Amino acid sequence: MAHEAYPGRNMWIGVGIQSAVDTVATVFTYFQPTEVGGFMDDPAEIASNRRMGTRFKGLPYLGTNQIPFSFTVEADPGSIGRILRCGVGPDSVATIATGVYTHTFNFTEDLVYATIRCYAGGVADISGVSKFFEALNCKFDKLSLKGGIDDVMTLACDGIGTDVSAISSVTPSFTTDDPWFLNSAQGTGILSIGATYAAIAAFSEAREFQFDIANAVKADHRIHGSAAAIAVIEGDSEITGNMLAVYNDETFDEIAAFQAGTLRAFKLVVSPPTAFSSTYKKDLIIAITKAKYSGAKPNWDPDVMTVPMPFRVEENTTSLYISVQNERASAYSSSG
Repeated sequence: MAHEAYPGRNMWIGVGIQSAVDTVATVFTYFQPTEVGGFMDDPAEIASNRRMGTRFKGLPYLGTNQIPFSFTVEADPGSIGRILRCGVGPDSVATIATGVYTHTFNFTEDLVYATIRCYAGGVADISGVSKFFEALNCKFDKLSLKGGIDDVMTLACDGIGTDVSAISSVTPSFTTDDPWFLNSAQGTGILSIGATYAAIAAFSEAREFQFDIANAVKADHRIHGSAAAIAVIEGDSEITGNMLAVYNDETFDEIAAFQAGTLRAFKLVVSPPTAFSSTYKKDLIIAITKAKYSGAKPNWDPDVMTVPMPFRVEENTTSLYISVQNERASAYSSSG
């Protein structure tokens, strides 16, 4: 007879920041994912030129080994920070008030190594004595933040590691924070647009918003003479996104200018319905100072007056950041 699964324990993911390459992380943030993939050896395939004496060629040879991984989790203020530290860049912490801190993640060329744990047993291994995997020297290649009206914001992650092994059973603990919504009944999504970041004007609500980071991570290529197992190809990273904008008296001119090819600045602020300290909420901010429309000619929805607005971002050290406000006083690091 099949075992009955424990609710919420069918699968989980743990993310830890390594202090160096080949050094297993010691501090982890655990997630209950909605989708999981990878965590198995995936050697590169080198095409064979060998003839088989027929019209078919030989099977490919095995090349450099890598460990791909992917998972999607709900985006919430209690857990997202460690992933942002791995996939975006350094965490700068500022004290806002007693017990209130802002973590600002700026984009840099050097991404930290991460150790990713995966409990893949689920219903198949309810005893919890096997099916635990740990991928070493992981780097996050792609991050995608996505949310909309009546939707939970999610964070989809893809990356590459260099080694995977079985580990002993551990007992994870999960955040109790609610995820962010783009809905005034649960939280608030405020999207601002303007010619410059200083001149943006808010209009709510953000009906849909997606923010995609492609880090151009390559496995074992020794890029620029580095001895690191995984590196980022400089200049090949890309940041794109899409939003569903509402045409009204506040936004018409700005959206028209944006779709005409004029550079625009954006700011998305997502907050939960209640404050966690005085009047402070655990919010998420995505700040962009240089974005350009990348879509086709506008398609109008004549009933609601909405239009999709895909865009590309030009990034430098001061023009783009992601920040999270919560009660954590220290930066996300290998030690905590």
